Amino acid sequence: MNDFSNNEIKFKEILHEHSALLLTLISNNQEETEDIQRNLNELEQEWNRIEINLNQCQNQLEQAMIESNEFNTKLECVSTWFDDTSFPLTTEDNNEFERIRIFKEHLDCKYLDIINLKQDYTDIEQHKQQRNDGTIQQDQHDMEENEKTNLVEEQLINIDSKWTQLNDKIQEHKTLIYETALRQNRIDDVINDINRSLDNCSSKLSVLINSSSDINLNDMKQIEISIAKLRILLNDIELISYDIEQLKQNSSEDQNSIALVNNQWEELLKQATDKYNYLENKLEYMKLKQKTIDHIYYELDLIDKQVNESTINTKFPLLVERLEFIEEEINKEFSNDNNNNQQIEELKSNVSTVENFSNMFFVMIG
Repeated sequence: MNDFSNNEIKFKEILHEHSALLLTLISNNQEETEDIQRNLNELEQEWNRIEINLNQCQNQLEQAMIESNEFNTKLECVSTWFDDTSFPLTTEDNNEFERIRIFKEHLDCKYLDIINLKQDYTDIEQHKQQRNDGTIQQDQHDMEENEKTNLVEEQLINIDSKWTQLNDKIQEHKTLIYETALRQNRIDDVINDINRSLDNCSSKLSVLINSSSDINLNDMKQIEISIAKLRILLNDIELISYDIEQLKQNSSEDQNSIALVNNQWEELLKQATDKYNYLENKLEYMKLKQKTIDHIYYELDLIDKQVNESTINTKFPLLVERLEFIEEEINKEFSNDNNNNQQIEELKSNVSTVENFSNMFFVMIG
């Protein structure tokens, strides 16, 4: 920015000096004087536009650095947690069932941290792409950015893998604990632990159902978080089936209790699966709508650019026709959509603005 400011001073000095001299030389020719003056005004406007764009880029860069630093800090914290965490294996502790449950809760929280990191990373990459669109990047800079991107992606994959390994290790250890308890004829302890697991899953499902009611389903990120929580929950529910099967194979007593546990498990799995599928379909629908909105914005930007760079040869009737088509598309696609009201209103406003400019330029040139 300092270089730009210094060059701006030099530019204005040169422009003022040479334009004054040029206008003096052609002062007897009114038409040429007006042309030169108009070109000078356009040149100054273009310089001002460049300055505004540069300021915007500077602000975006500063914001991107803040986001990047915050992301790197979060990523490092989660990565360090997995590097420093292991599940101590013991089968002698009387509170082993509870210890497994507590550790699993911590691990599930870290899974949500991973999901949040992936969302933040996606946002950063999208913002970076938007900043890069329409600009010429140096090859070396591109290579450095790609290397950073690859390193982050590798780190996220590595964290994912560590989460899976710990989750598998917990289940393996839980199986051993159940085997030990069943050999000691502690069937009630195993049934009570399975019931507690089912109750915990049922409580979590109730919270998820209430928090993801239709009135809260306007934000794709929130839906993704709810889906991630349901994915964890479904994984936990499905793992309980192995616990129940282990109980069936090692106990011929109290079949009624085992049948009740199994029925509760089946109902819980159905409810969680139905909610998961509903949110997945909802998210897919919203992504398709957002893709349509993004495409409309892209079309508007193209038309707006053509209007701003218009000449006597610009076919304004065709531009207006395209705008009318876009307006019809908005009304058709979003007539019954209450989830994007503000965005749709902004979109319609942009269409109207571009259409007014098109008509105005058409009148001026025509």
